[in-house]
Amino acid sequence: ADAPTRDTSLKALCAWLGCEYLLLFVPDPDLGIAMPAPGFPQTLAAGREWRAFVQTCQTAGSRQAVIPYPDAASPRTVSGTALADGTVMALIGGSPKEQRGRALAIWMPLLAAALKAGRIADFAVQQARFERQATAQSQSLAERLDAVARENDRLFHESEKNLAARRRVEAEQQRFVALVENSGDCIGLFAPSGEVLFLNGSGLAMTGLENLAAARAHRFEDLFHAPHRAHARERIIPQALETGRWTGETQFANQGTGNLIDVHQTTFRITQTSEPEPMLAMIARDITDAK
Repeated sequence: ADAPTRDTSLKALCAWLGCEYLLLFVPDPDLGIAMPAPGFPQTLAAGREWRAFVQTCQTAGSRQAVIPYPDAASPRTVSGTALADGTVMALIGGSPKEQRGRALAIWMPLLAAALKAGRIADFAVQQARFERQATAQSQSLAERLDAVARENDRLFHESEKNLAARRRVEAEQQRFVALVENSGDCIGLFAPSGEVLFLNGSGLAMTGLENLAAARAHRFEDLFHAPHRAHARERIIPQALETGRWTGETQFANQGTGNLIDVHQTTFRITQTSEPEPMLAMIARDITDAK
């Protein structure tokens, strides 16, 4: 029967028996103990007392005790009767009518069998529900793993492409660096404010600076012969930043020997998307011999 019908029938049965509540315990073959039958409360206050009470009924055939029900603050007199198969009927509270209780005991084997069948049916329903959930979870997990595998495959191929592209860029950068380092012209990079960022080997030799660290301690205009420094600072840098390029002849001074070097120089602006400010690049060729 459904829950509302079962509750109504149980109340009518309790009234006929003269008790307030009725509990039935049926043996659970998996657990090896008697458990509340399907449709009855599955969690009881004073659980240990109930287990001891049921076990005594199964051993002695019947027993009477005071046990809290339905909560720990409500002790009630309980009369229990056990069948040969271990099923226990507990009449709780009220004034149970012993004769009617014995009459009901005659039908308890059929009732117990029905309750056991109900427990098996409930177990089958729960098992089927569990299997459906397990199947759904397995399918969901398989779909997720498949999605992860596809994404990993995509990322792998993408990383392979990126790696190939990066290698091409690195190869181009290496060729460019080799070209700059082996050039006979002075090639340098400068901040917009004039600080030296880089000078190639020819630039260091032309200006008499020992190494790049020494060069970075200077400014753009420091590379020029004194009469040209104001022009470099006030004309070359502003024009290159504003128009993108300055080209002309100037004169460097070697800071080690003091020798003057006539150069044809181009200074131009480099705009980088990754940097907030542009840089300046300079290419200067020694034309002293030509003059």
